[in-house]
Amino acid sequence: MSQPVSQRRARSSSSGVPAKEPIRKPWIWIVIALIIAVSVPWYWPPGTLTPIVMGLPLWALIAVIGSVALCAFLSWACLTQWSDADDDAVPTKDTEQE
Repeated sequence: MSQPVSQRRARSSSSGVPAKEPIRKPWIWIVIALIIAVSVPWYWPPGTLTPIVMGLPLWALIAVIGSVALCAFLSWACLTQWSDADDDAVPTKDTEQE
């Protein structure tokens, strides 16, 4: 009988070592939650007058900055913290020359 899909994805094809997956790292989830919590200005008292900064209300500017920060963090996490099992099997330009 074959392995479940989740077990097949979690193992590296060549060495049997579990692949690096960001979902298994709790600190990544903590950073995501913090960025989302800070980017939504729910912590301001009701009725607070917000100034206009660069043509946007301050709450909108904070939401835009939070969105950019979340996108940047998730991009970084996917590029540096994720090791796909197929990445080891695909030859790169550098390995083809050797």
